Amino acid sequence: MCDNLLHLPEVVTQITNAMTNFLELNDTLDISISTLWDTLKAITREELIVISAVDNKRHREKRKHLSRKVRELKNMHQCMGTLRIWSQLKARRKERAGLDLDRAEYASLRLHYSFYIGYNKCGCLLANRLSAQQQSRKGGVGEALTFHGLRSYGDAFVEHPLSKQGSSTTESLPLFRHKIGNGRLGLDE
Repeated sequence: MCDNLLHLPEVVTQITNAMTNFLELNDTLDISISTLWDTLKAITREELIVISAVDNKRHREKRKHLSRKVRELKNMHQCMGTLRIWSQLKARRKERAGLDLDRAEYASLRLHYSFYIGYNKCGCLLANRLSAQQQSRKGGVGEALTFHGLRSYGDAFVEHPLSKQGSSTTESLPLFRHKIGNGRLGLDE
């Protein structure tokens, strides 16, 4: 079994599709690279939150089912103590204990909480940055922006820094890298 959600091919595909869709919608020159990168990280974290939440829900349902079976078998064993019921009870207890120690479930929970906390921080920082950029661009107090409104507020961003230099846009773009040790996505610097 995988001990990290980022190793599962369907998770990688889902995250890649979300990033591709985002870049297709927001591929304009009036978004700075740092803002685009922060937004992309926030969307990636949101995708991982959803994936790990579904995984945790499945795990909880399976654990509830096993606990209910153990209670039923305990009651049956108290009423009529046969060897067959006792062996079934031992097997269910062993299965439930194995489920509690499941490394994939632990990795999923760790991923969920770390990205949930990081997602909130990234969203707040990005909203403040976009609001400041809009105020400096328009010269006044503007409404607060979030990363969900990037496409509709394209005129509120500063000019692309590489368009002034005349260099290609692929020189300083950050690359995705999996940091396997703690299950986070990071920058190649």
